[in-house]
Amino acid sequence: MPDKGLDTGAPDLAVEVISPGSGRYDRVHKLQGYAEIGVPEYWLVNPKRRTLERFVLGERGRYGPPGRFGGDDSFEPDTFP
Repeated sequence: MPDKGLDTGAPDLAVEVISPGSGRYDRVHKLQGYAEIGVPEYWLVNPKRRTLERFVLGERGRYGPPGRFGGDDSFEPDTFP
């Protein structure tokens, strides 16, 4: 039985690692699916390019343009301690 103190809604964060052939699916279908269930942040990691794209859910239930980080960039999201 689930703990009644836990939130059983959408996760706070979804992270997808792009693999060969999954980029379009991750960028379109999964992005829309996570927005529909209200996931506040969606990160796409591309290990081949060494990049991270951070999508943040807006007030209208859609993700805005992503923040992009790559190479040796430092990344500290303000939404997580």
